[in-house]
Amino acid sequence: MTALWGLPAMVALPLLGVGLVLSLKQPRHWTAVAAFFTGLGTAQALSSAVGEGSGVSAALAVNAAISTVVLLGQPRRGLTQRDTLMPLVWVAASAVVLRSDDARLVAAGWVAPPAIVFFTLRRLSERELRARRVVGTYLLLGALLLVVAVALFALAAAGAGAQEPFRLSTWRTVPLPPHLAGLIFLLVAASVMARLGVPPLHSWQPALAEALPAGTMLALTSVQMSVHVMVQLALVPLPQAVPRQALVVQALGVAGVVYAAVMAASQHRLRRLIAYVVVAQSSALMVGLATGDLVSVSGALANAISVAITSRGLMLAAGTIEARVGPVDVRALHGLSHVAPRLGAAALMLAFGAAGLPGSLGFVGEDLMLQGLMRERPLVAGVMVACTALVGIALLRAMLKTCFGPVQPWAATAPDLFPRERALVLLAVAVVLLGVWPQPLVQAHQHDVAALREALASSEGATPRDDGPPAPSSADACAVAEAARPALASEGVALPHPGAKPAFTWAAHGAGAPVADERHRQRVGGAPPAL
Repeated sequence: MTALWGLPAMVALPLLGVGLVLSLKQPRHWTAVAAFFTGLGTAQALSSAVGEGSGVSAALAVNAAISTVVLLGQPRRGLTQRDTLMPLVWVAASAVVLRSDDARLVAAGWVAPPAIVFFTLRRLSERELRARRVVGTYLLLGALLLVVAVALFALAAAGAGAQEPFRLSTWRTVPLPPHLAGLIFLLVAASVMARLGVPPLHSWQPALAEALPAGTMLALTSVQMSVHVMVQLALVPLPQAVPRQALVVQALGVAGVVYAAVMAASQHRLRRLIAYVVVAQSSALMVGLATGDLVSVSGALANAISVAITSRGLMLAAGTIEARVGPVDVRALHGLSHVAPRLGAAALMLAFGAAGLPGSLGFVGEDLMLQGLMRERPLVAGVMVACTALVGIALLRAMLKTCFGPVQPWAATAPDLFPRERALVLLAVAVVLLGVWPQPLVQAHQHDVAALREALASSEGATPRDDGPPAPSSADACAVAEAARPALASEGVALPHPGAKPAFTWAAHGAGAPVADERHRQRVGGAPPAL
């Protein structure tokens, strides 16, 4: 009963907040009401996580908490009603995607955020029209690819006689032709790559990072939703049916990391630099997921939480700085920490977490991903380490230039964090605390890892089958072998001395093994002896 009540409540609370915000006329009330309902969503998800022991609810609590911080901390200048509503929409969509077992609801929650942003960007300004084209081309069309994949999988499940063709748990037992399995895998992967901004589907990230505020970007860059969709709709139903397609996705992810690392190192505008850092992190997530290794997938799921916190925190910090001094060129702005120490400290801590320095949550996720890659693709792991280091150097260099050095005239009068903006510090502290104690958030996605482990075991033939009478024990096999020795020796089948170590097995006996097996069954019965 608790589980049935949990999902409707997690969706109804933010949607109720959407209705109240739409009924308000005063812009100064929008943020307070929206933050109140995301705060209620955080408390509800935490209580559900404690009461049910649900890792999904813990992940939803992280999403709602990030939304609350973004709503409180984003600058008020130029804030629209859409920018206030989108974090609420994102929380509701996250609840649907992460907790639902119905593929139709998952697809609806996946499409909703980019669709709402697309249809609300109706202003006649050239900036919003350009942003609308980018959202429609990359994000909305990319989300519709998942709808096509869901429809194809449901049709295949219905054709196989499934009673509930849209149930995700049913998909794990549906046999698919290799060509159809490969097509569905590629459709899901392409939709996830478009949402994460993995090259070549990345151009929207830097473009929208400079055009849209943090609240709207929060709903468009759904990192945790993306990795969950990739696991539950591609890796778990199709664990080993599409190795070639998974290799293509992994190659694109590696190329994306290299490209984003080079681009990040050449950026001077702070928002674009952060956008390319997010592109590099998202590409690394796809590499970890496409590997299919349980350790790498666990690292990708844990790193998704770190990326969600640090990317939103860095974008929020960049918006806060720009609200004080205008567009930030890291070559010109210096000395921010001298006049705004709390803002500078929070930005630096978030940059440390995004760079994956030891002691941060990003370090934990990247370490797990690299452990899995070292077993499967050691060369890829080496490239990932080099590119991650390059991205970290570029980001830390930019943040250190912005925060330290001689105070420039246009930064000399920048105020420190206002009381409502101090929520930004919570994200910075969370990156460090979760890096020291990552176990709760690592366990938050264990249901995904457990489902993938079960799928891999089934695909490798670990599921027990009814193949006839059970094989004899070692003692019985030896007794049967000794009883059959005279009969087999008379027909020219050589057996080793009882005390000798066998130099062969029945499975590797060559062409004579089937003949010996059949003769043994005719004379003695049962399975061939295990020598």
